[in-house]
Amino acid sequence: MKRLVFALLTTALLWPTPLLAQEDGAALVNAIRIGDIHEVKRLLAADVDVDWQDEDGARALTVASGFCDAEMVSLLLQAGAAVDLPGRHGWTALLSSRWCDSIEVATLLLANGADVDWQTDFGQTALIYASQDGRDDLVALLLEAGAAVNQPDNGRFTALMYASMDGHSEIVRLLLAVGAEFHELSGAVELSLTTHWEVFDLLRKAGADPEAAHISPLMIAAFRGDAEMVRALLQADSADDPGPALHYAVFSGDPAILSTLLDAGAEVDCRVFDWTALMHASQKGQTEMVASLIVAGADLDNIGGSYGHTALIYASEAGRTEIVRLLLDAGADVDRIGRYDDLLR
Repeated sequence: MKRLVFALLTTALLWPTPLLAQEDGAALVNAIRIGDIHEVKRLLAADVDVDWQDEDGARALTVASGFCDAEMVSLLLQAGAAVDLPGRHGWTALLSSRWCDSIEVATLLLANGADVDWQTDFGQTALIYASQDGRDDLVALLLEAGAAVNQPDNGRFTALMYASMDGHSEIVRLLLAVGAEFHELSGAVELSLTTHWEVFDLLRKAGADPEAAHISPLMIAAFRGDAEMVRALLQADSADDPGPALHYAVFSGDPAILSTLLDAGAEVDCRVFDWTALMHASQKGQTEMVASLIVAGADLDNIGGSYGHTALIYASEAGRTEIVRLLLDAGADVDRIGRYDDLLR
């Protein structure tokens, strides 16, 4: 699947087939695209420009890397291909190897001097992409090669922040073990990004402070699925507002805790980082929770979250068919557009 995605990204809409008969860089790139190893060897023997770049920014080495073809990558390197010549948006062969299911190509490129910390025009490094993609093996390889663990992209997001946001607990462990630093000393940003308890707990044990992130004991108890502690905290005189904890009950996947919080008077449409619990539950596929929130009177047509969408749009994008039915049966407005959707019209 990743190879197919890379092919669609790198292949021009108009296939330049006549170039296959020419002994030039374009023919070399196209021979790699169609996997013709014999043509590649013939063209290299004819001394074509191994570093030629097409109008879309593709080079032979970046294409071979994206197709995860270690044999072709090896041939191109032996023919003198420059390992770090960037293509469109600053992508090098090492960055293109993110599409591979193994680390063979990345290992080969690093062994031939690829810059492990090369950044795209947007500031991403191979480590940032591997952390975002959940590639434990590639992250370990890049760290072993000396990747700068705290290098941020242009949006000031680090590998640790991406791994935390996407719930890649093993990568969070790897990054913390080699000195990954929090965006702020408190670790509040990383704690706020994650919706996965295991990652949250790893960050907390590494020194991140939930209080600095305004994450209360009640929210933590709901997050880890501790129903007894949730009840105890709700009964305490100093009980926190139960509204924000609804979101963490959704993250934990425990419908009983959600119901306990609703029974305790939690505001059903309470927002955390502009999300409502219904939006989170719809996106994450928590069907029973969506049903409970609907019964509790959740506003079906609220817009918010990362993309300014409704719960119905989030559920639709995530392929949550049963939840889409629930929302529509409850009266969700099928024509309600998100905050930014009108810009696309």
